[in-house]
Amino acid sequence: MDLAKLVEQDGGVILSRYPERQNHIYIVGQLHERPQHGVDSLSVLPAEIEELDRAQFQLFRISRSIIDNCRVNLVLEEGVYRNEDREEHYREVRDLDAKLANKYGIESPNLIGNDDQLKKMIGLTHDALLLLVTTYSSLIVKGAEDEILSKASDVAVGLLQHIKNTFDSIPEETITYVVPRLFRLSSQINRKRSAKLLQNIPDIIEQEYNKGRIATKSALVHYGDAHLHELREFLEDGKIEIPGENGPFYELCQLLGFRPFFYDSSSMRAQLDLYKRGFGVSLIKLNSIGEEIKDPFKNALEYLETRR
Repeated sequence: MDLAKLVEQDGGVILSRYPERQNHIYIVGQLHERPQHGVDSLSVLPAEIEELDRAQFQLFRISRSIIDNCRVNLVLEEGVYRNEDREEHYREVRDLDAKLANKYGIESPNLIGNDDQLKKMIGLTHDALLLLVTTYSSLIVKGAEDEILSKASDVAVGLLQHIKNTFDSIPEETITYVVPRLFRLSSQINRKRSAKLLQNIPDIIEQEYNKGRIATKSALVHYGDAHLHELREFLEDGKIEIPGENGPFYELCQLLGFRPFFYDSSSMRAQLDLYKRGFGVSLIKLNSIGEEIKDPFKNALEYLETRR
């Protein structure tokens, strides 16, 4: 099986493989900058939905190829905490999706090799994972993310959005003090979040394999495209080296009128466990997502600098 050829046919490219092993982790970058108010909001531009749907279409196709050809039935989804089991949620989703399909005249959606129907269903649901669990009844959906780091990332995004929305009413000295520190801390939070994801994945796979719920020690991971460069760095180095940052994060929250969120901004250093435990990794990028890394913190910092 030529995975690179399959991925290319489905609209993606393999950025790196580290190394070639039977026990394998397939990480596919996804467009996780969804419209802020949901796809049904009147404020969402059609171009935003089109961009999302193109990415979800390619994500489904590539995921389908990996599931079918690499004997993978474990999906680790972005934003789901370590060991959080989403099966009950997706049992409800399957019922909901069946009703949705019936509503639009598709009594039994077969999305294997039927791109026209797949595009139609993506256009209705805007959600590749929902359609994957509908297509593959044995698919197990879990998470591998660190809860504190994931929540810290959400808080940082909220702080940044607050600054952008209320820039003119915030004292200049507060802007001068908060923005550079928030940028450095948010960058560290995201790097730690990606590092912990890599460290957590082998344990999740081993647990599911030992329970007899998956046939191979492999997993498909959906993770934000903006973080693929962080994962690539750690995988190439075989280790994690993240320096500490001066905080405290809770102080920035308080200065902006937010509830304090306590986050440990000390350094993080470790060897990658997955190589020692016999896992290989493939990093896969969707062609529909541009080469420019969408870093909301960097873009916002540049925006705020123009407002000075």
